[in-house]
Amino acid sequence: LMDCLLLCLAILQLAIIFIQDLRYREVWVLLFPSLFVTVVSRELLLKGHGIVLANISVNFSLLVFQLVLVYLVLHIKHKLTTHKRGFIGLGDILLLTAITPLFSPIHYQLFLFIGCFISFIFWKVFNQNMQSIPLAGLLSVFLIAVLVWARFMDYSINDDSTLFFQYTTFLLKFL
Repeated sequence: LMDCLLLCLAILQLAIIFIQDLRYREVWVLLFPSLFVTVVSRELLLKGHGIVLANISVNFSLLVFQLVLVYLVLHIKHKLTTHKRGFIGLGDILLLTAITPLFSPIHYQLFLFIGCFISFIFWKVFNQNMQSIPLAGLLSVFLIAVLVWARFMDYSINDDSTLFFQYTTFLLKFL
């Protein structure tokens, strides 16, 4: 029951982030720490402190590494800083940080890649004179879909072994 309540609270917080980001292009900053506390509470309930701390540490390290890499590439190639041009907003970074406990490292990277790709496609198709992609909002909707799917399919986005097992099973069907 507590798991379900925390999941519903996280979905509500993500929905508010989506609405605020799409409508106002800014998000109330306290939503991100609130989401982080909700997600950590749920994951501690489900998985325990060891897995949660490991996922936070690894995923946050990967996020920082990727952001530094993007900054360096843009700075060297275009002589730009990401902050001057607004390539990624504070809300985007805060959301990506707040959801680090949810995923195992490989699932986190998959979420980032697929979520950013879907967000870019959505922005290209439905671009209504928006200067930038509302990434935090679009990733929030994608995350809601992932959380609901994982809940109903009884799939753990917090364990890489399920990913490897399903991938291996999928490949073996074709051999």
